[in-house]
Amino acid sequence: MIDLKVIAQRLIHRQMRVKKGEVVKLNGGLHNKEFIEELAVEIRKVGAFPMINISWDSLDYRMINETDVDMLDAHPHHRIKLEEMTDCIISFPGVKDPKLFSNIDSNKMKTLGYASRDIQEANVKRGARRVGAGWPSQETADVYGLSLEQFEKRFWDAAIADPDVIYDACHQVHDFLQNKDKVHITCQNGSNLRFSIKSRRINMDDGVISDNDIKIGDITSNFPYGEVYCAPIEESVEGEVIYPVVFYKGQRIENLKLYFERGLLIKSEASLNHDLFLDAMELSSGDKNRIGELGIGTNPNVTSPCGYLLLDEKIYGSIHLALGENRNYGGKNISSLHWDMVVLNPTVHFDNQPLIIDGEFVKNS
Repeated sequence: MIDLKVIAQRLIHRQMRVKKGEVVKLNGGLHNKEFIEELAVEIRKVGAFPMINISWDSLDYRMINETDVDMLDAHPHHRIKLEEMTDCIISFPGVKDPKLFSNIDSNKMKTLGYASRDIQEANVKRGARRVGAGWPSQETADVYGLSLEQFEKRFWDAAIADPDVIYDACHQVHDFLQNKDKVHITCQNGSNLRFSIKSRRINMDDGVISDNDIKIGDITSNFPYGEVYCAPIEESVEGEVIYPVVFYKGQRIENLKLYFERGLLIKSEASLNHDLFLDAMELSSGDKNRIGELGIGTNPNVTSPCGYLLLDEKIYGSIHLALGENRNYGGKNISSLHWDMVVLNPTVHFDNQPLIIDGEFVKNS
């Protein structure tokens, strides 16, 4: 039996470290309101102030589908003001169905994305501590071919993993990456990618946003957590990477292959639904054609993929490479897109020293 109160206490006190007087924005949906309630109560008990934003599927769908595109282009100035007064943000999925927006006019979605850029910029400028959280639903389980029971078990196993074990794993990887330069990623599927991380900040999603993290700008985390990540030198990326499965709007893209030259994505291929990838890129703006993140999974309770990105990117010994925005990670990409894509069973060398071989961490690395 999952004790939401205990988990809420860990998230507020250990992970987010909420302080008296702070404003904490809680975003979510009706399907996770019980946990949001536990979080809100815990926030008030430390003398901080929860600001709750709840949505649901039919509302979100109608607010976009039934609104003219020129109205969607209006800039939401009130939300910018809210960003400017927020100290912490914890965001759960507001809708249960990841396929909800798949049949909405793409021009509307693109317009909405452009109109939200000022909110994104205000968030970056404010530097609020953030937790991006997942949540299991029947609709999401259906997308990945799981029963709700199977999905919930995977999710909560990851969420209640021993925090000290994850913390230690993150710090070991962090220490290994310090002062490294050249990265070389290969896989048996043909991936062969090189880039530099020289002088880039090494970030940890270790379950604690510490004072030092705040000082250096490492202010983002997940729930469940467990990864080490950094922003590659954007112009240094060369080669190709193959992602076996990527999901977009609840649909599978298979064997997605991306080719990079001088840091830019120059070509893409896929064996299934390549058009979905192209649609996603068309809807995005800014530095969407550059790698924004290298992430390394460190959650020992996540051992195999299920398709749900927030879990799969935490697989112990996996990596993920994201396209797009990375300023909160220490990079310089400015984009409406941040799209994590998972690489399984990689071999990864840093300055010719192996950290991972075929998806297994090298002992004493």
